[in-house]
Amino acid sequence: MNIISRVHVHLILRTENGQSDILPEWKNMLTEFICAHLKHHEQQPVEINVQRDHLHALVRLNIQTPIEELVDMIKTGSKHFASSMNHVCAIVWSEEFICLSTGGFELEDVARYIRKQDQLHEYKNLSEEITDLMDQTESDVPIGLLNECGFMISPQDYSLN
Repeated sequence: MNIISRVHVHLILRTENGQSDILPEWKNMLTEFICAHLKHHEQQPVEINVQRDHLHALVRLNIQTPIEELVDMIKTGSKHFASSMNHVCAIVWSEEFICLSTGGFELEDVARYIRKQDQLHEYKNLSEEITDLMDQTESDVPIGLLNECGFMISPQDYSLN
């Protein structure tokens, strides 16, 4: 029996304590590096946007890959990238991450939202963005915050400040 499954997830990873660990000049190169790293691990990145203190990734998940493993691929890939740039400080990611279902939303709308992160963050910080995302998805789509082991944690436990 052949089963075809298309599972897309919108991941948000934040640097530890919201530090601006990601240099602006790395944005495009890091995005390309993470895309290549995910493809190498048989994942299908749809859209990735890197900010100074977080990143958004829309990925068509290989159904044999647990979400926490996908997150680890992104974290590991970005750390290798920082090392390859001879950067003294590595990119340090928070243990927690946000995983949003794309169910109920047009995939292109989610991709467009991720592409427009630069404009969004001209007037909204990450904490405000996440609050808005939770409000928008609360009634339509389940949302959860997961730690590195994939266990649900409450939004109150995820310090965004």
